Amino acid sequence: PPFWKTWWFMTLMALTIAGVVGLIIWQRIDRIQKQKVELKKMVRQRTYELNKTNKQLVEEVHYRKKVEKELRKSEEEFRDLFENANDIIWTTNTNGVILTINRFFQELLEYSREQIIGTNLLDYISIDHRFRVIRNFLKFQNTYFFECELNILTKNKETRIIWVKVRGIFDNEKYVGIHGIGRDVTELKKTQAELQEAEQLKRESIKQLTLKLAHEIKNPLASITSSAQLVASSKDNKENPKIQRHMGVINKNVDICNRVVRELYTFTHKPKLNLTRISISDFTNSLLNYAREITERRPQIRVLTDIEEKIPAIIIDEFRMLQAFKNLIDNAFEAMSDEGILTINAGYNSPTNEVFIEIGDTGCGMTDEELNNAFKEFYSSKPTGFGLGIPLVKDIVDAHSGTFYIKSEKNVGTVFTIKLRAGDFV
Repeated sequence: PPFWKTWWFMTLMALTIAGVVGLIIWQRIDRIQKQKVELKKMVRQRTYELNKTNKQLVEEVHYRKKVEKELRKSEEEFRDLFENANDIIWTTNTNGVILTINRFFQELLEYSREQIIGTNLLDYISIDHRFRVIRNFLKFQNTYFFECELNILTKNKETRIIWVKVRGIFDNEKYVGIHGIGRDVTELKKTQAELQEAEQLKRESIKQLTLKLAHEIKNPLASITSSAQLVASSKDNKENPKIQRHMGVINKNVDICNRVVRELYTFTHKPKLNLTRISISDFTNSLLNYAREITERRPQIRVLTDIEEKIPAIIIDEFRMLQAFKNLIDNAFEAMSDEGILTINAGYNSPTNEVFIEIGDTGCGMTDEELNNAFKEFYSSKPTGFGLGIPLVKDIVDAHSGTFYIKSEKNVGTVFTIKLRAGDFV
């Protein structure tokens, strides 16, 4: 038979086919093994990633719970602060319709919360202050903030005085509403008014007392002056230097007392101003003559002046204003114990239309404490001072709608500056 039908050929073919099939199966098994290894690696990688992601999710859940807890706590604290604040707090929409109010605002208005929510805030403002609200709201549209004092009407028609601050509420830079906070200052205003009334009564009492005191001192001083002049003019006493020295001491102290009496009278009497048009040259010449009269007794002190040429006239009560400047000149001389320089300067500030006059000295100057208390009545750092000189000057300057400044440095000197409205050029 043909060889392919022989038993050995058929056996060889069977073995060959079995070998090929076995090789294929082995390759498949090997590939499956490799895929199994890769699959295990992928499973481990995926498991690791899932575990990591799960851990992150757990941490994120804990963080979110923590944040939510803190937010709830903050919200509770804010709500407690909002509801229990001792100030009135509210929010409205852009048209002024009330959206939220706190407990204090509700109790102040004496309405229920349901009655207030949805109404317009302007309904609770007193009629005489509504125009003030409208005027401030026009400014608010540019700055989204304003503060002012308002009168609010309660349910029982009682007026409460409120100091309010208002700002805009924004959402993504869009103006969506108004937030306001206010404080009830009604009792404070009443207390201030009572204090002012009490202070006025105290001042009136002091004025009556000082007026009586000045009157009681004036007549004995006149007698002392007359007697001293008679004694000093006696023929025998004129030649006695000891008596003349003592008469000089008496006259000096009488002058001090007379100055105190004048200050007391000025403090208690504030007559209506007699305004006239005065040239600066005439006015400063009067001051210069007064200063020179004093330098006759104290020649060691020099007087210097610096008066600008073209200065407008001033509209003043000449007598009262001279009294004010003479007080300042007296203070300047008292501040200079031995040698020194007194300066009288005047000028014109055209931008502000003000005439300024300065009285300066090179005396002892003032400490910060003395400077802060200089305008207080009956405060004086001088042993012979009565504490009315500078307050009287300020009263006179204020009556003329002027301004009064003091610049001083201890052991260097002091400059008093008075600024007055300018009139026409002369």
